Amino acid sequence: MDPDPDISIQITCEAWRRDVADAEDRCCLAVREALREAGGPVGEVSVVLTDDHEIQTLNRTFRGRDEPTDVLAFEAGGTPDGVLDHDAPNILGDVVVAHGTALGEKSRKHRVSPADHLSHLVVHGTLHLLGYDHQNDDDARIMEALEVEVLSRLGIADPYYDDETTALPGE
Repeated sequence: MDPDPDISIQITCEAWRRDVADAEDRCCLAVREALREAGGPVGEVSVVLTDDHEIQTLNRTFRGRDEPTDVLAFEAGGTPDGVLDHDAPNILGDVVVAHGTALGEKSRKHRVSPADHLSHLVVHGTLHLLGYDHQNDDDARIMEALEVEVLSRLGIADPYYDDETTALPGE
């Protein structure tokens, strides 16, 4: 069996190409590292880089929220009877990232480059495909620790560290 996941990238919003020249490569690397760190199964992951309008439609249709969001993850959910077909591809799901919301105010406020923020959101979405969430404080800490570890391996600073409100050790 191939040790690498099958990753497809679809860019439906051309602004991604303008703002993150190596968007496809970053997405593939983020998915691979997230799966590796979380001990996730090898499988198929689709990443769609879209715009706010499209993600708002998806958010309204599938989550009942009529507003754009930065990232959505759609877990494949397995087979209807719960029995895996080992000859069939293991489809993990889809990660969808919206350009405007993702690279908007939050990214600028925290002085995060568009490329690094894209990587973070793809890692975040991939972890959701593996069943991680942040619905309560304990789950959020586990998920954030995984994100920080993966991002560290990608050379990206801890997105949860705020140097304006968090004192360094010894301060």
